[in-house]
Amino acid sequence: MRPEPDRFVFATLLSYAAVALLSLLIGMQLPGNPGTAVLLAVLDCAVFVAWFRQWRRHERAVVDEAARKEQERGGQLQLESEKRFRTVFEHTALAMARNALSGEFIEVNDAWCGMFGYSREEALSQNLSWQRITHPDDLDPDSTPVKRLLADEIVDFRI
Repeated sequence: MRPEPDRFVFATLLSYAAVALLSLLIGMQLPGNPGTAVLLAVLDCAVFVAWFRQWRRHERAVVDEAARKEQERGGQLQLESEKRFRTVFEHTALAMARNALSGEFIEVNDAWCGMFGYSREEALSQNLSWQRITHPDDLDPDSTPVKRLLADEIVDFRI
């Protein structure tokens, strides 16, 4: 988002335009070389253009710095959120697991290992999935909560 010129910029533009116009009018009134007035007006406009470009660069730098700080803050918030999740995941008394869409375990906590009798290494190295550790009578292939979750019919579920 680019900043729009504020009142100061418009006042400066107006003053430069007035000086340029005055220089032009005075030069036309002077006997002799009327080209001097035109030269003064052109120089006044060139000074304003240079100033305005510098002002725009400064404003862009301010906006870019604000965006950089916002992005940095977003990264910090993300790290804090991940740290909170990690703390809850590791220290809760509830069995928790993170699964891939295929059902394989990506990560399990100590409570899960205690409940199911696997070490973390066993759970992850044997390509265990929730389908493999669930009793066959409890698996209904047509109405699994996972399929409903993947189809956006529900937002979460618990086993």
